[in-house]
Amino acid sequence: MTREQFERWRDFAVKMAERGYPDATRHRTDKIRENVQDYFSWREFQNDWPEIKDWDGNGDDYYLGDAVDEFFDEYRHWRPETETYGGKFYRQITCCIRAGFDMAVKQSGGVLGFTVGDLRRMFDGNVPDWITKNDWDIPLEQTPDDMPIWL
Repeated sequence: MTREQFERWRDFAVKMAERGYPDATRHRTDKIRENVQDYFSWREFQNDWPEIKDWDGNGDDYYLGDAVDEFFDEYRHWRPETETYGGKFYRQITCCIRAGFDMAVKQSGGVLGFTVGDLRRMFDGNVPDWITKNDWDIPLEQTPDDMPIWL
């Protein structure tokens, strides 16, 4: 990934953490944002982001999705009712990070649960071209705020 892609990824993820969960308490929103920022501080320190090409693997032994899971392992709990790992807080953090990657670097399957209004709120109504030029089914400027979106 390029420096520009990395910065867009980080910017998107932090903005999503701040504005993508409008029903969350201020305390919860702050915790989500702080964890997302911590991840990107660590990622920057690793200085391996130029080699990252894909969420699900670079064609070698490195899988970004696994690295994100490991970073947030303390929040990743076994959920017997669904037989999956997760937890609401874990999902909120990792969805911000993955949605940012999918928008800024390369689509990897996507994240559900956000709306067009979330995107507009993230960017104070001025969604940047690098997002609006994605291959949307309906142009974003014609889409109502409450429309769910696959990021």
